[in-house]
Amino acid sequence: DSETGTRDELIFVNYRDIRDLNPHLYAGEMYAQSILYDTLVSNTEDGYVGCLAEDWTISDDGRIYTFNIRDGVTFSDGTPCDANAILANFNAILENRERHTWLEMMHLLVGVDAPDENTFVIELSEPYYPLLTELGVTRPFAMISPKAMKDGSTKDGVEAYIETGPYVLDEFVTDEYAIFKANPNYWGEQPAIKTITVKVIPDNQTRILALEKGEIDMIFGKNMID
Repeated sequence: DSETGTRDELIFVNYRDIRDLNPHLYAGEMYAQSILYDTLVSNTEDGYVGCLAEDWTISDDGRIYTFNIRDGVTFSDGTPCDANAILANFNAILENRERHTWLEMMHLLVGVDAPDENTFVIELSEPYYPLLTELGVTRPFAMISPKAMKDGSTKDGVEAYIETGPYVLDEFVTDEYAIFKANPNYWGEQPAIKTITVKVIPDNQTRILALEKGEIDMIFGKNMID
């Protein structure tokens, strides 16, 4: 839109493909995972804010966190993102617990539970104040549709990248491009940019030429230009 100086499409460039966007593993491009998936809480400049959990309470002894799950959120395949879906994600993450032991909470976790569809509970063996910080990390605590899991598991891959976040993965061609579209069913505020196209250009010089020719809008990241 030339009048306001804004436009609803962004053409981004990266040096490699989006790769495996299973949010419970560590191989995919995090920029893609972070616009597709949501976590229970978000880490912001203003501290912790609710994401898939609207709010939470902490027991007096600091060991039990009870999350009130946001009402009416669905994954892009129509599956409700209720406490049962959150529990299915945690069970899948915990099945591969050894992979995530860089997070201290993995050593302190006694159990997780969904007493009803609006409530998710985490019990620790002792108080651990950085718990909310760890729950806000995209990997491995982003939530994927249970229907996209392989028999309730994600450690050996997922069937599709089905999310609740602001964007959906519309199409991708390995080593060429990926197209993300605004998620029409997103529970939060609709993003101003409706389409993000990510082109794969491995060579630094070719990338600069593409920017000069107007084929891409932005180069971002370290070691992306000579």
